[in-house]
Amino acid sequence: MRQTSICLLFLFSLSFMYLPAYSKDANGISDDATKIVNDVFGDNSESIPKWLLDKAQAVLVIPDFNENDEQNQGIFSVRTSDDNWSLPSMANVATTGSLSDDAKSIVILFMKGKGSDNLRKGNAIVSGNGIKPGPSGNVNENDFNQPDNDIVYVYSIKDKKATGAALQQAAVTSDNDANKELYNKDTSVDQIINKQIDNPPDKAVQFQATLNNQSSAK
Repeated sequence: MRQTSICLLFLFSLSFMYLPAYSKDANGISDDATKIVNDVFGDNSESIPKWLLDKAQAVLVIPDFNENDEQNQGIFSVRTSDDNWSLPSMANVATTGSLSDDAKSIVILFMKGKGSDNLRKGNAIVSGNGIKPGPSGNVNENDFNQPDNDIVYVYSIKDKKATGAALQQAAVTSDNDANKELYNKDTSVDQIINKQIDNPPDKAVQFQATLNNQSSAK
């Protein structure tokens, strides 16, 4: 009996060792997304090209992706009129389609068009030919002959490596409850994007600053 109890305790301990490292609260999601943005943009075959970030009108990060869950929690920022990135808004994201490489996280870049325009209003659905695997960082911009309008590029992230990934659909909805948690007050996506937040918290500012540091489009 004692031996059985020890074995059960050992297995119970192992189960905690393999729980996802990402937090589910708004501050933890912001922290983890900031780390991902800092890690995955570059010019090698396992990164997201910075020139594509320069073209993007919105960036969505899901730090702890579970394709078997109807809802994932994410965070997004949009490009402002001065070509910088906005403070982030929290989001709920529903996806359909399997990712073959067991992705731990997802990054989605919204190009100019209806998707990014709708995301500024707090809700966007992209699907079909409008959602594509993103190119790798060693692909030259001049050699990448793809339309920019009404396209989103999807990347799966694992071990700090980004791989273009295919999804059938992604539906993004701003999460007002999580925004209240992040900003410590009732906050709408419109207020966030239009710079109506006084003294924004460090977590939100860090995500915004990291995106701006990774992008050369200012």
